[in-house]
Amino acid sequence: MSMSIKRAVLTLAALGSVSVPTLAGAAGPSPTDTVASTTASAPIPDENPMTVDWVQPDFVDDPVNPVHQFTPEAGQTGATDRVTPTVMRVDDKIANPLDRWYLWVWRHGGPDIYDANHGGRMDLLTAPRLEGPWTDHGFITPANPDPAGYGPYSWTGGDVVWSPLHQKFYSFPHAHKNGCVAGGSGPCSLDMFEQESTDGINWTTINGGLPVVPAGPSSYDAFETGYAKVIRVDQPDGTEKWVMVYRSGRHCSTCTDGTKEYYTLSVATANDVTGPWTKASYNPIYDPFIGDATGQNKGGGLIGIDALVRYHGYYEMLWQDFLGEIYLTRSLDLRDWKDFAPIAGTQNLRPIGRHRNAPIFTSPRGPNDVVTVGADLVYDDQVGALTLLYLTWDAAQLEAPPGKVSVNIARSLSGGEPLVGRND
Repeated sequence: MSMSIKRAVLTLAALGSVSVPTLAGAAGPSPTDTVASTTASAPIPDENPMTVDWVQPDFVDDPVNPVHQFTPEAGQTGATDRVTPTVMRVDDKIANPLDRWYLWVWRHGGPDIYDANHGGRMDLLTAPRLEGPWTDHGFITPANPDPAGYGPYSWTGGDVVWSPLHQKFYSFPHAHKNGCVAGGSGPCSLDMFEQESTDGINWTTINGGLPVVPAGPSSYDAFETGYAKVIRVDQPDGTEKWVMVYRSGRHCSTCTDGTKEYYTLSVATANDVTGPWTKASYNPIYDPFIGDATGQNKGGGLIGIDALVRYHGYYEMLWQDFLGEIYLTRSLDLRDWKDFAPIAGTQNLRPIGRHRNAPIFTSPRGPNDVVTVGADLVYDDQVGALTLLYLTWDAAQLEAPPGKVSVNIARSLSGGEPLVGRND
């Protein structure tokens, strides 16, 4: 492993490392027959994953890449930090948009400094086409919107969705309690909130400023709830049901590498995008390191969700490991997941090794990139193809910060189909 990659691993691992005890919150079975009722419950049969109902992983980088770059500002000393993008066509949703496409990205903040110049904030870019040109409108959330008792400056990582019913955008950032930072006091937890906007620019926190998916009380997410991807499942009667897959973190007393946490993925559902959100009784739904004793004892690794979509009747999920490799898995019922291009084995039995499937999109991509730091999947109706929009950090971010963060796109050679319920 090169020194750049090693430092990328250490940097990204640090972004996810805060110690969080249990915080009481909502937990229980999924609402009966709200979301999963639209899919069959039969197990997925063995099949050739290259040909049957999968999002095809034939993404090819566009020669115009990068379509945008975030560059250091004068006097900047910290990393040019941008992560977790959401891209959406908006000119068919709101009146007088700034342009056809909106791209929301977040400054993560930390892991050692949380202040006005380094803390989490949402940034907005707009463009007439995914290949650009992109206009950066700067940060659109306040410098410190953390609710009382949280932060400071930790508000970050919220996916953005559109509700045709409410005619509003919704986002799901997370924040950590004061006790998570040096000099803070009280308990430490990382909880998920919700905010809404009529124009995608001006945002208001809802639910009285309380978490919509708090950490705990079950052990699997007593450390963290955050970095969710959210999807709408339209019902025959015209109502909307909603599914959220989020990163769930638990304490890891057996971990030997000092991470103190172990990450899985979990699901919550709601009958309305504004909540209440109910965690599934069968959480966690996905463990990238299951069967890997070494990974479980050492904390597994930092993971993230790039996209959650509905495709040919399946829930299909693109997730990313701490090296930036992107993987694909799918489910009919949100419980049982089948991986794309499995090496061997199943969810519960697989070969020794960190992953049981092969990446569909490798990292790093460009000659000066060291890691991919988030992606989103959207159907580009202007070219008729599924498009992966992804962010990369360059070597300067790690060798001599600050460096550049690049926005890139990759097109599916086979085109694909529109993603109903996700950025449509």
